[in-house]
Amino acid sequence: MKDKSTAAILAFFTGGLGLQWFYLQRPLYGMICIPFGFIGISVVAGWVHCVLLLRLSEKKFLQTYDPDRFQRIRLDRLEKLHDLKAKGVIGAEEFEMSTREWAT
Repeated sequence: MKDKSTAAILAFFTGGLGLQWFYLQRPLYGMICIPFGFIGISVVAGWVHCVLLLRLSEKKFLQTYDPDRFQRIRLDRLEKLHDLKAKGVIGAEEFEMSTREWAT
């Protein structure tokens, strides 16, 4: 279970070593960062990656770095939407709008 904030903190403080990539289960990127960390290139890249991670929506982060968890959350939310519609809590228009958001 990956967390966006943890990945961003790792990118900011240890970006030169590429530890955020190992955390995000992208070890090849992490191994590429290690030699460049000693000359400072990876440090700047880590800071940039930190900003990019923080700008990602939670949905996009999960789609990219934790697709299995995203699928579980997506199916759970769609199931809850169906239940709310069946109980009459939300209307057809709101159901369609919310379903479209989680359909992809």
